[in-house]
Amino acid sequence: MIVLDLKHNMARLTADIDLEQKSIRRAAQRALNVAARGRRTDASRALRDRYPSLKARDANDAFDVRFASVQDLQAVITVRGRPFSVARFFVRSDKKTGGGVIVNIKGQRKTIRTAFLAQMKNKSGEDYGVVFVRTGKSRYPLKALRTIDLPNAVNIKEIAEILEAQTGERFDKEFSRQLQVALSRI
Repeated sequence: MIVLDLKHNMARLTADIDLEQKSIRRAAQRALNVAARGRRTDASRALRDRYPSLKARDANDAFDVRFASVQDLQAVITVRGRPFSVARFFVRSDKKTGGGVIVNIKGQRKTIRTAFLAQMKNKSGEDYGVVFVRTGKSRYPLKALRTIDLPNAVNIKEIAEILEAQTGERFDKEFSRQLQVALSRI
C-alpha cells in the first residue's frame, strides 16, 4: 500500500500557509488527487515498460485509489494482485533442444528446460495456458510456474524511486497551480 500524505510532503509550506482556510485546503486536496492519479498512471507505465507482455488493463485494474477529501488530506493507493502465470509471457515451445518453453518476461527470451505448456479450461469453459515443470523424477508431481505479482513489482527499488520523484514533482507543480487559482478567487 502506498500512502500519499499531505503532512509529510508539505512540511515546509505549513509554516507559510494556513491550511485551515477552506480554499487552500481544497487546493491541497485537488493537487493531492492529481498526484495520486498520476502515480497510478506512472506506475502502470513503468510496469509495462519493465514487463512488455503485461497489458495496460491488467496493470490498471491492480491499482485502487482512495482520493483525498478536504477533511482528510491523504490519498491512498493500494496495489493488489496475485502472481502472474508464466504462460502470460509464453512465446513458443522449444522442440529443437530437447524440450522446454521459451518465454519473454523482461524483454528478452529465455528457455525453461523441462517445462511444458498445458491447455486448461476454467469454470466458464474458456481455454487458458499454464506452464508446468516436473518436480520429481516421475511424471508427477507438477508445479505451475509463476512470476512476480504487481504489489512486489511496484516496490522494486528502481521503480519505487522513479515513482516517488515523479509524484513529488507533480504534487508541487499542481499545488502551486491550484494555490494560484484559489488565491485569485479571494
